Amino acid sequence: AAFKSVKDEKAALETEAKSLIEYAERLEAQSSNLAASSAQLEASKLDFDKQRQEYAMEAAHIKAAKLQAEENQRQVNLVKQGLDHERVSIAQERRTLAQERLDASKAVDASREAQRKLAEAVRGWVTQGVPIPFSVDLAPGGDLQL
Repeated sequence: AAFKSVKDEKAALETEAKSLIEYAERLEAQSSNLAASSAQLEASKLDFDKQRQEYAMEAAHIKAAKLQAEENQRQVNLVKQGLDHERVSIAQERRTLAQERLDASKAVDASREAQRKLAEAVRGWVTQGVPIPFSVDLAPGGDLQL
């Protein structure tokens, strides 16, 4: 009975040893799987960090471009204001010049009318024999000379 129990004990120990070896192999396989998963997770984390940095740089570039666009728009608005001011000034100058031309035209007309009246008066004096102290060209558009 003792022999059988040693044999049984040996068989039980061998069975237990086989179970422990299989358990150790399963643990080793699980450990390898966990290591591979951990490596994949670390690679994914590095990739994520790289993408996050790229997005942060892209966001910084976009922000800088937005600020530049806002500055450009501000400059355009300043130029527009300057041009609008120039347009108003030019329009005012044109109105002033048009008024000056009109005034000059009226002055020329008034001068011609005065010259015509003077020429009529001088013709009348000459035909009446009144001496005049200047020479007169009695043709239309003629000159008076002292």
